[in-house]
Amino acid sequence: MELQHFSHEHPLILGEVNDDGEAIVCNACWENISGSAFSCKNCLFFLHKFCAEFPEEMKHPIHAHSLTLQHSGSSRRCDVCRDCIRGFTYQCSPCDFDVDIRCAQLPEEMNNPIHAHSLTLQHSGSSRRCDVCRDSIRGFTYRCSPCNFDVDIRCTVRGQHFSSKHQLMILNEDEKNDVDETLSCDVCLQQITGSTAAYKCTNCSPSIFFHKLCALPAETEHPMHPEHPLALLQVVANKFICDGCHIDLKEFIYRCSICNFNLDICCALRAQKLKHESHKHPLSLMSSLVSFQCRACGIKRKGMSYMCDTCSFWIHSDCASLTPTFKHHSHIHPLTLIYPTHEYHSRFSQYMCHICKNSMAGGRFGYMFV
Repeated sequence: MELQHFSHEHPLILGEVNDDGEAIVCNACWENISGSAFSCKNCLFFLHKFCAEFPEEMKHPIHAHSLTLQHSGSSRRCDVCRDCIRGFTYQCSPCDFDVDIRCAQLPEEMNNPIHAHSLTLQHSGSSRRCDVCRDSIRGFTYRCSPCNFDVDIRCTVRGQHFSSKHQLMILNEDEKNDVDETLSCDVCLQQITGSTAAYKCTNCSPSIFFHKLCALPAETEHPMHPEHPLALLQVVANKFICDGCHIDLKEFIYRCSICNFNLDICCALRAQKLKHESHKHPLSLMSSLVSFQCRACGIKRKGMSYMCDTCSFWIHSDCASLTPTFKHHSHIHPLTLIYPTHEYHSRFSQYMCHICKNSMAGGRFGYMFV
């Protein structure tokens, strides 16, 4: 298939792009190209098929005049998100008004799980802060005027990969191996290697990456906050505290912006029902507003826990996740988790802990070689 694109003097040919070990960048959006694309290989000019189909002229509600697609040149900023523009821009030359490729696709009105009402794209004015990341807003915002609720463009765009399957592209082995030293999952923060399945969001700039298992649901219900669903968001690290485990939150969180309720990924995705070997009944995940004594460690604490609906059995959520066996550096054999209903508990309760020298009696959990 051949295309005569207005941005290039030669015909562009649709075909598979072979990077030969070097990253190939789309001249429109400035993102890496993998697979099928339009190209003029003599000039090293490339366009994603999706980018090649952008209209040469468009009307957008954020500006009164028509916008024309053209090369951005240098030192231009998008008047919507205020980021530097690389590649193509939609421009109104008389007004010196620019919109980058990404922002040009934003709808005038949108529904988003982070807020109960629809949000309208409008100029932020002055002295507004994003209710997701708490940064000052420059340029445009998605706003719910009745609630005085704002989401900046960066948070809106970065959240799109969770709600649209078409924006996730699986990374091939060459792409992962080429950047093996620095490529990390933006959800769990662990390295992405050639042996692990991973995705890239092609619409985010800079690109963000995910392990296959970390491509999380965009929205979840949680018993700690039954009033509203929680939305998966990317925020500034260490600006929020997890209401489950009370630690500083990293970039990705589940959040109810209405109630300012936040959970980290681990707390949000804990099993809501649990069958633990230490108890005969199923346990339900809940949040305790008052301190209770955990049956596993004996410490009084409030917060996220598992409770038995039938009897007064409570266990901290982290104690419920204790591994059944583990290897400790102070002993040559694997140790087994012992609890009151375990067959070896009567023998276990006669001993003292080899580390803190406290008695193992009292019904608490512990580890022992059996």
